[in-house]
Amino acid sequence: MTNYTYNTRAAANGTPIQLEFITGRECEADDVYRFEATSKLQWDKSGTLCTTPQPALVEWGTWQLLDQDTKLAINHQGNVQFPYTGAVTGPLHIRELNATTMLLETPEIQARDSIMTYTYRFVRQ
Repeated sequence: MTNYTYNTRAAANGTPIQLEFITGRECEADDVYRFEATSKLQWDKSGTLCTTPQPALVEWGTWQLLDQDTKLAINHQGNVQFPYTGAVTGPLHIRELNATTMLLETPEIQARDSIMTYTYRFVRQ
């Protein structure tokens, strides 16, 4: 994951706010996410670890393509969630998928008086 974006707007037609996060801490920036052919999602932190002791390779969960490959379901302990972001509801929308890039977006999330989405960008290594 090269970056993720947090978009929010007031539920009542408010002005949208967009915050982009690049996993800037060295211990996050070198992490690798492996979507394996066995439908397992591995989180490889074998570069610089944020805290020690910490396992270098974590079996994060499972993945599954849905709706004619337009959505991606992630199961991490019963939630759709990537590291560094909170759990979201429902499968992720696949906004772009090609040989080098995958762009995923969460469904809209209602939180108090605002509506938000996360967008995750992955680049093949």
